[in-house]
Amino acid sequence: MGLIPIILVVVLTLLLWGMLNYNSFIFKKSQADLAYIQLEKGWNQRSSELLELHTLLKINELKMSDTLLKLANQPEDAEKYNLSDELKAVATIPQLSGNTDLTKVINDLLTTETQVEKLRKKYIATALDYNKQVEEMPSRYIALLFGFKTLPM
Repeated sequence: MGLIPIILVVVLTLLLWGMLNYNSFIFKKSQADLAYIQLEKGWNQRSSELLELHTLLKINELKMSDTLLKLANQPEDAEKYNLSDELKAVATIPQLSGNTDLTKVINDLLTTETQVEKLRKKYIATALDYNKQVEEMPSRYIALLFGFKTLPM
């Protein structure tokens, strides 16, 4: 008779731990998903501004660098390039000196780039936190049981 209450307490403790761990997975996954969505919005904004810059350069019969065009079309590859250096090179084109539209677009792009970098760091931090829980024991059992997988970096 004394063994049943002990088994019941152990089973209930494991169930409670499993429920809390599952909820923790859901919370951390939601945070990482939200951070990634915000990052994608930043990428889209940057692409839009780069295309605006491209249009402005075309109006002035100038060519945009291949790097900036790649960034406009593949925004997730941005960490491979130094956008501020590319923009400074555009800003020094003699035909565009004093062009207020160009100055505005470049300032907007630099601001957006700063925001995107912050959002990228936030996503990486939330994804690392989630991935750590997926890979650690004993939480790994809950992850396997409910199909939680690691997130890409």
